[in-house]
Amino acid sequence: MSRVRHNIAYRHLQELLGTARDDAFFALCWATHAFQNGREEAASKHFSFPPSAVGKVFECEWPIFPWSLETLLNELLVAPKRPLTWPPLSNDFDGIRRAFNALTDVENSAHGLLPKEAKGIAGLGRVVQRQFEWQRGDVSLPQLFRGHFLYGGDLYASSFQRKHGVTLSEFTFSCFAFFS
Repeated sequence: MSRVRHNIAYRHLQELLGTARDDAFFALCWATHAFQNGREEAASKHFSFPPSAVGKVFECEWPIFPWSLETLLNELLVAPKRPLTWPPLSNDFDGIRRAFNALTDVENSAHGLLPKEAKGIAGLGRVVQRQFEWQRGDVSLPQLFRGHFLYGGDLYASSFQRKHGVTLSEFTFSCFAFFS
């Protein structure tokens, strides 16, 4: 029964993300991170979040963790896009909350697939792999290498250049310049 629950939860997440426009969802994730990391002034020019969702991520009533945003963005990129007749994911706090809750359902159902004796130890590995990287702070060389290794292949790189008009290296350099 757990496998069925997991498949339903994952399908729901894919359907939900399949209705989102990539650029709008990326901006929504940026705004979520900004609202929960002391940069609400910049994000409030484009988005509005309820007061209970604003503040430090570990202090606000509706935290959405950075590692969950990263997972949502990765899932967004692989989710099959739905026809425009399907109601799109809203581009506000309700949209990111619904996506986060769907992701949590997927992760909880996946945890349910583990044998009882492995649940505690297996959960630690997942937590460590996701959280520690974010807790280190700003961009690091391993993160940059990982991104280029994952997305720097010929097929993805040529698709990226066709879609955006710049190479992945040019894009990375521009991001670094803005960050600096």
